[in-house]
Amino acid sequence: MEQVSFPSAGAVVPALLWRPGSDAPAPGLVIVHGDDGLDDLARKAAAAIAAEGFAVVAPDLQARVAHLTDPQERRRSLADLLAIDDLTAAQRFLQAQPGVIAQRVGALGFSLGGRHAYLLAAHRADLGLCVALSGRPEHADTLGRQYLSPVDLAPRISCPVLGLYGGADAEIPLAEVERFRDTLSRARVPFEIKIYPGVGHRFYDPRVPEEFDAAAAQDAWERVTRFCFMFLMGRRP
Repeated sequence: MEQVSFPSAGAVVPALLWRPGSDAPAPGLVIVHGDDGLDDLARKAAAAIAAEGFAVVAPDLQARVAHLTDPQERRRSLADLLAIDDLTAAQRFLQAQPGVIAQRVGALGFSLGGRHAYLLAAHRADLGLCVALSGRPEHADTLGRQYLSPVDLAPRISCPVLGLYGGADAEIPLAEVERFRDTLSRARVPFEIKIYPGVGHRFYDPRVPEEFDAAAAQDAWERVTRFCFMFLMGRRP
């Protein structure tokens, strides 16, 4: 793992970079952290996918608002369009790394990061795939134009999409997931949506014992790995 940085929309974005273990050409993945910032969950996911032979970059999208001490205020201040700018810069940075197959770079996000991964896919025609764990397909907040809804932009997505959700998620109504599924289907976007019955929003996160579900988390990670291998490496793991 290396500490790196790259310019984006008038700022310098710090990030972590994992290189694959061999010199062979490798696909890449942008890890998009959730509400808690570039935390252990994002880092462990990045390290795990890098160990499978991928180049991985995990940008710190909250670096722009690090001066804000209230976590809720930091999350509210992270405008979608700035997040898209920073993720686009992260994608380009990874594509420019020696040995990375530029046409095979995807994005994987958690919670808020899952929504941002959807938005990146809608703005970047060269993204190889998009994976979201509990990424909200809509946005109920109406505090100005900084918020976007993936379901509205879904027809612009051209890469394969994998969405993984808890059936008892108190934050994401299942009706939103179904609308997103229907929109992707009508737009002929290749996708897979999996809903795990009875589990909550952070079903994949062992740091949240009241919502963590080991069986669903294992199945979700197996699906993530299989999806990345299939669409970025062109083979099954």
